[in-house]
Amino acid sequence: ANHLDGVDIDWEDNGAMEAGKGEAWLISFQTELRSLLPNHTITHAPQGLTSVNNSQEGAYITVHQKVGSTIDFYNIQFYNQVDTTYDTYERLFIKSVGFFNKTSVKEINERGIPLEMLVVGKPATPADASNTGYMNKTALGNAVTRAVQETSWRAGVMFWQFYSDSNG
Repeated sequence: ANHLDGVDIDWEDNGAMEAGKGEAWLISFQTELRSLLPNHTITHAPQGLTSVNNSQEGAYITVHQKVGSTIDFYNIQFYNQVDTTYDTYERLFIKSVGFFNKTSVKEINERGIPLEMLVVGKPATPADASNTGYMNKTALGNAVTRAVQETSWRAGVMFWQFYSDSNG
């Protein structure tokens, strides 16, 4: 009725994940949503794939194991993650450090989520990130180019608040 071709789930209830209740809710929600929208795109926008380090039930790794085949791809929020900055090629694509450690693209892939499903989400401007994760276009472009050349990652980049970027 609204001429939409899909939905993006941006569910950020870290308390539910930490308590071990968020995974079951997301699995149930995704299952029902896919049954209602069998031919539409369904994506999720998790925060750094919500670190399994502070989750009792595995966070988005568990969600992916249960219903990942019904999710088209993940628009991962590689920003606003406490002291995990994802602001260099190494921290974004190879090895993250800080509170959300083990959540770089490579580390998420090593936990079983295919590279082609891991879209890198970044803030379009410094104002779009409340504390961490912004990379200027040259640094981000270089990191993406290097990832494409050195790995089989090709999923792409999405921007939070794309309309904020006055430079296109």
